[in-house]
Amino acid sequence: MTFHHKVLRITAFLSAVALLYTSEASGHSVPEAAWCAPTGTVQSLHVLQYLRRLATGTDSSAILARAAIDMQPIAQSEVVMITDEAICRRASAALDSFFFVAPESASVFLVRLGSRYAIHPPGYRVESFGYMIHTDSAFNKLAVTSY
Repeated sequence: MTFHHKVLRITAFLSAVALLYTSEASGHSVPEAAWCAPTGTVQSLHVLQYLRRLATGTDSSAILARAAIDMQPIAQSEVVMITDEAICRRASAALDSFFFVAPESASVFLVRLGSRYAIHPPGYRVESFGYMIHTDSAFNKLAVTSY
């Protein structure tokens, strides 16, 4: 399946993810020092690889995927994993607001993409797909992608 086809399946995928995330995250809370998921792991490297390809790719699938989420291409240096706990906490709270009535906060991979963010909660997948919530700098949801 091409990168573009994955992006086009967002609507159906989001429904499944919301159901899975709700059932697996119920009752989970995270200590203050763990809002940012650990960097340097295989999963964090996969997240960065996906986002670098999305943000900087020049092939037709990357261009179509960016167009689907109204994102302009950026330099690779603008794709940055965030490790600031205060910012990750805000991202986790934003993720809660997208899926839950009551907060169920969890640690997140948070990547700055120029003036946007991509939030990925580690460990939450549907089959072999992970998902990413794209937000503006104030954590307002812009789009959802799978990878």
